[in-house]
Amino acid sequence: MHEILARLREKILYTFQERTGEEIPLTAWKNHKFIELSKDIERYLEAHLSADQQRAIGTQLSVSTLKRFFGEQFDLNPPIDPRRKVTLDKLCIYAGYEDYNRFVAAAKAFAPAADSRSSSLRRVALPTFILFFGMLVYVLFTQRIFSKSMASSEAFRADSLEIVEVVSRSLAAEMNAYRAIPNYQPYLDTIRQLYEENSPAYSKIEEVLKGQSAYNWRLTNFSNPSECSLLRLEVDSLFERVAYVSTKEYWNIRWFNDAAHRYEYIYEVLNNQLYILKKDPIQNRWKISVNEYPGDGHKHPQINLGCSRVQEKLGSLEKVKEEVNIAANNGGATLALKILECYFEKQGKTDDRLTALSIQLVDTYRDHNTNRIDFETFTKRKQEILLKTIQLAREF
Repeated sequence: MHEILARLREKILYTFQERTGEEIPLTAWKNHKFIELSKDIERYLEAHLSADQQRAIGTQLSVSTLKRFFGEQFDLNPPIDPRRKVTLDKLCIYAGYEDYNRFVAAAKAFAPAADSRSSSLRRVALPTFILFFGMLVYVLFTQRIFSKSMASSEAFRADSLEIVEVVSRSLAAEMNAYRAIPNYQPYLDTIRQLYEENSPAYSKIEEVLKGQSAYNWRLTNFSNPSECSLLRLEVDSLFERVAYVSTKEYWNIRWFNDAAHRYEYIYEVLNNQLYILKKDPIQNRWKISVNEYPGDGHKHPQINLGCSRVQEKLGSLEKVKEEVNIAANNGGATLALKILECYFEKQGKTDDRLTALSIQLVDTYRDHNTNRIDFETFTKRKQEILLKTIQLAREF
């Protein structure tokens, strides 16, 4: 991380010097120089960020913050503090990048291999007669092969850089779409540029967008600290039109219920992730097909079901009771309650006991997903609700 920050400092200084035409070394900076940089960053962000982006991260960086940054007093041990991540995003945007994640990915992609020098020394140390023989073979037989190899190497590098860019951009694209809920549709265009449409990875994101919109969950309440960071990215293998990429990522997502004015689901993980990318044969662009990662233990949002999803289970009261029993016996408390709710809605009726059970189930999921209760307590509460649901269905 020290190397990354050092490169970012150099990039900020270079950008500032290009914009002002002054080349004063940092060691000679006085307070007024930091004030000038602060104002220039603000002007740049105001000119290049949308109104929504400006509201999300702001446009100002204080002089004291800039002094700490250039004074090497920044701590980037994961997880990065959300406020510090916002500061880094602003600096990277000023330097010409989409955000901090994109800058890190680009910096790592262009970093020289650690063993390149030692490899060169080993080659120089080969016996003279082997070198001579190799040169002779090259002159006589391999000029065309070498040319093809060079072309192949350039193509490999170009593919690798594109893959790094796609994966690093995907984090910002996904988070931006989440922040836009329920008006996320415009952001799907960017996601489709990076993901194969209808692929497992794309479907995961689309499911979250639709589900959280239906729940009326948001990330845009005041002081919501949700953010994500790309901490490591490696292209593990690249063969023809398929690439495997491994990353280390930090995600902190806190879903807030606007209607209830409370947090409903907290997802905070530091994990290793696998990406599989494929090169689109028509567009000739790399796109993400698979994104696999460990979940957040036993935590998961409650399934959102509408009456249209259970329509085939509705009919006579006896059929409804049978379907409720099947759902309950399979652990589907949400489904069992939804079948009863939709049956009564179809009949133009309501039942206070049913409403109370639905509220209890929602509260149980919320308590578990916001770390108020452990998984054992969650399972016990859910089982109690299931038994009450079965009993209630029998009484109708």
